[in-house]
Amino acid sequence: YVHHRTTNVLKAVCTVPQSLRKVQVSSHSGLLGLSFTSTVAFNSVICDEDAKTLINALDTQLGVTTRNVLCFPIRNLQLQVIGMLELANKMRGTMQWDENDESTAFHMTPLLAYFLTHYPETDFLAFPPFDAANSLHAVE
Repeated sequence: YVHHRTTNVLKAVCTVPQSLRKVQVSSHSGLLGLSFTSTVAFNSVICDEDAKTLINALDTQLGVTTRNVLCFPIRNLQLQVIGMLELANKMRGTMQWDENDESTAFHMTPLLAYFLTHYPETDFLAFPPFDAANSLHAVE
């Protein structure tokens, strides 16, 4: 998600499945907004009522059920949060995000910040969606 200051929303710029690519949410609501405004990463299993309350509005908009979520702020060189990396519904292994997942997400955010900062005109939605099942690096 990239933050648009004028509208104060987080807009999805790259999602799987492709049908979720037009999503936008307030930068101050839900678990994604909480992570954005607090500038703190979250690793959460959505099982208690408080967590469900934070995620339900987006789930309703998308027509999905979020079971677990990993959110990381994307910061520019001035350390301002310019977007969010959200990974939802882990499907392999323990089905919960672990320290390796957190480390990978943490190390991805500077690369994402670079592209969002230096190539803001790029239409990330024009790229074909990544198909993990048919990737050269797919895990059986």
